[in-house]
Amino acid sequence: MVRPNLRVDTGPRTRMIDLIVRPLPGAQPHLLVLFREHSGEREGPPTERTDQMRLMERELQRSRESLQANTEDMAVSVEELRSTNEELQTSNEELQSSNEELTTSKEELQSLNEELITINAEHQRVIYELAQANNDMKNLLDSAGIATVFLGNDLTIKRFTPRITRVINLMTVDLGRPITDISVNLRYEDLTRDISQVLENLETLETQVQTHGGQWYLMRISPYRTADNFIDGVVVAFTNVDVIKGMERQMQGALAYAEGVLNSMQDPLLVLDAGARVVSANRSLHHLLRLGAQQVNGADLYALAHGVFDQPELRARLGEVITSGQSLSNFVIDLSVPQQGARKMKAEANPVFGQDGQFALTLFKMEDVTELLRRAAEHGEDLNG
Repeated sequence: MVRPNLRVDTGPRTRMIDLIVRPLPGAQPHLLVLFREHSGEREGPPTERTDQMRLMERELQRSRESLQANTEDMAVSVEELRSTNEELQTSNEELQSSNEELTTSKEELQSLNEELITINAEHQRVIYELAQANNDMKNLLDSAGIATVFLGNDLTIKRFTPRITRVINLMTVDLGRPITDISVNLRYEDLTRDISQVLENLETLETQVQTHGGQWYLMRISPYRTADNFIDGVVVAFTNVDVIKGMERQMQGALAYAEGVLNSMQDPLLVLDAGARVVSANRSLHHLLRLGAQQVNGADLYALAHGVFDQPELRARLGEVITSGQSLSNFVIDLSVPQQGARKMKAEANPVFGQDGQFALTLFKMEDVTELLRRAAEHGEDLNG
């Protein structure tokens, strides 16, 4: 900025100067103020010069005051800028430190993310295997034809197979309800008691039950054990045994028929297994030995009636029948019969084969020939031939 032709009163004379204000280069804002005097200038009239001088003095004073205010403001601004610069440097250092921390955290997060991806893949594999195992178990239970219901420790229904509806009237909406609230299609009143008993003593219980429709089931109540051996309820399984019950009835009928046939025979008769143990015997044998059926059935032949059949030759002959499957006939043995004394008995043994052609049982029959042999001896007859 340049203000030319300014009058300055210096005492005895008035000087003419040019006021020049220039900014100085540098980091901080400074101004250079120059006063350049004119040489040999003409002076105007005194009055005019005086007015001009006063005007210039006032302007100069204002400029000085403005310059002083600007200088002070500039000093304050410089101080504020210096303080701000220091704060910015501190903030920059903090930002650099934060950036380093963020970089470290980013690396840790990347490492953690990789671990999470690995763990997630393992979890996905485990979930797939569990789903596959669940599907396998469901198909196994459904294909096995076993009606099963899973109960919690509080007897609430957790899960069941579709076939259970033939035994217990269950629907999907019954999940979570106590089994005691459900209608049971069984002629059996102790289901809840049996379940509570299994939960109490942790021992499996089996029994045969019948539905109101007449079907027979084998009911098995077992504790539900988790992988860490924790009891988390019970498993109630119903296996249809109608076919087995039918075969059992047929077998019982066949046994009753066979026993009837055996009992109709007057001669003592036993049915032996491969170990020479009594499977069955008729009433004539019971009467001969004065023993009941419970004492005879299942007993060792050679231990009956204090070893009445425990004879070396008889053992050898019956052993041949059992091992070779050849019949034994016209073999006379001496028996010490209770209340009758010594008796002559003609023994016969015939193997009984099963449907597969394998040896199964031996039919051992005896006939009392004591009187026949006595009469033959009296008449001099020989019946051994």
